Amino acid sequence: MNARIEYALASDFGPPSEPIDMTKFVQDATSLPHSVPDVLGPEIDRTAIAEECSVEDIRSSLTDTWSNPRLSAYLCKGHDKAITNIHVLKSSKLAKARKRTNPASEPYAELQEVKQLQAKLDAVPLSSWKLMPDAALFTRPPRNTDYNTLTATKSSDTDMDAPLDADSAQVIITITTHSKVYWRTSVLSKNSQHVLSGSQTLGTYLKRYPVGVDRMNGSSGCVVVINDLAYGDGLSEEDYADKFIQHLKITKSVRNIKKATTMMHDTPLSSLALQINVPYWLLHQGNCEHFIVIDEIRHVGCCSHYHSS
Repeated sequence: MNARIEYALASDFGPPSEPIDMTKFVQDATSLPHSVPDVLGPEIDRTAIAEECSVEDIRSSLTDTWSNPRLSAYLCKGHDKAITNIHVLKSSKLAKARKRTNPASEPYAELQEVKQLQAKLDAVPLSSWKLMPDAALFTRPPRNTDYNTLTATKSSDTDMDAPLDADSAQVIITITTHSKVYWRTSVLSKNSQHVLSGSQTLGTYLKRYPVGVDRMNGSSGCVVVINDLAYGDGLSEEDYADKFIQHLKITKSVRNIKKATTMMHDTPLSSLALQINVPYWLLHQGNCEHFIVIDEIRHVGCCSHYHSS
């Protein structure tokens, strides 16, 4: 995959989820049974079921295939090509780029053992065995390198981390930050990824942001737009959110964005109705533009969670 296609796919978000109300999410997750019921009953022969579901008969075949460097490389590259193709075909422009590409065949593709392996794969009768083009909607496309992805642990101020209630502290939210690249503003690049609890605020997240928002004191401030509500920084009586809305009116923007009733440092993430795979607007330092994307919302201690593929 060339760099142009990779950058284009990294700038593609979706499919978006429905708005997730945090309070209802916790209630629904808590009400789910966390134990596996015994649906078989005492009269079922569990030994027969275990034998029927066993993969012992193909274990040696799998082990031999993955232990063979040529076969394992062939499978991995074939899978990568299949994933690339279904994402390339999502866009007509990318499809044209694909037509111009004429990749050389792999040197080991003509080996007899590779041909035999491919013949076995082609004989699999399952219709779901091969990836269809619609699989692109549920497959995470290749992304640019993430920086400090879930590696740098930072503590927060006590007042920001104090949970408003027990439920909000049980929600874990994974957030990715994106910025426009300087050489093409239609292309986005990942800056970082962060994990916060539902009890933490928008202000807590911005203090983690690696592009200078955490140094708001002495700067022009910042604003975050979520669900057409602008959350200001409260640095002054007329903060960045007020100036941003005034600018939209002057430019006669079609976006009907209003100022939120709470500041970002007073807005816990658990109080918001968030959507996964939807870019939210972040502006700071004049017109420096970034995007915030919710990757996953998880309930601690529960197997139920919303996530993107």
